[in-house]
Amino acid sequence: MNISCAALVKGAPNKANAIALVDYLLSPSAQEHFTNNTFEFPMIAGVSPSPLVVNNLGLDFKQDLKTKVSTYGKNQAAALEVMTAAGWK
Repeated sequence: MNISCAALVKGAPNKANAIALVDYLLSPSAQEHFTNNTFEFPMIAGVSPSPLVVNNLGLDFKQDLKTKVSTYGKNQAAALEVMTAAGWK
C-alpha cells in the first residue's frame, strides 16, 4: 500500500490556499477521482473504493496503528530490492 498525505508547512506563505487545497483533496469529487483513477482507498465517508480494488484486495485488511510512518524510510532500500527480485514494475 502507498500512503498519501498532505501537510501544511509552518510559515507557509499561502496558508489559506494550502488549506483550500487540502479541503479540495478531501472533497467527494476529488476522492472519487483517486478511487477510480489511481485506485486509492477513499479518506472520507460516502465515497466507495473502486470495485477493482475491492475484488482484488478485499476490505478485510487490518489497519496497523502501532507502526509509525516515520520508520518506513529506513526499510525503503530493502523493500525496493525485494520488489525488484520479484519482478515488480
